[in-house]
Amino acid sequence: MNTITRKTALLFALLGAAGAAHASVPGGLTYGLGLQAGTLGFGPDLNIGVNKNFGFDLGLNAYNYNKNMTQNDIKYNFNVKLNTVHLLARPAQE
Repeated sequence: MNTITRKTALLFALLGAAGAAHASVPGGLTYGLGLQAGTLGFGPDLNIGVNKNFGFDLGLNAYNYNKNMTQNDIKYNFNVKLNTVHLLARPAQE
């Protein structure tokens, strides 16, 4: 197993074990904070319930991958940088 695969497997295991935290405040506002991992990268996820019928999800994802290699005396440099943000209005979760 190469180093990148080991690091990725460890990161997925840690994210799965981390779970999410949820809380409520007076006035019906609820919120939750968690970690997410997917094809767009890794990052935090914030859920805000404005009232019992409506809420928002806000998330950030980031992933960087760099690789250098030489084949047939040709040097290749691969750089991938993924950064995404999402905002979703949704029915509140109970």
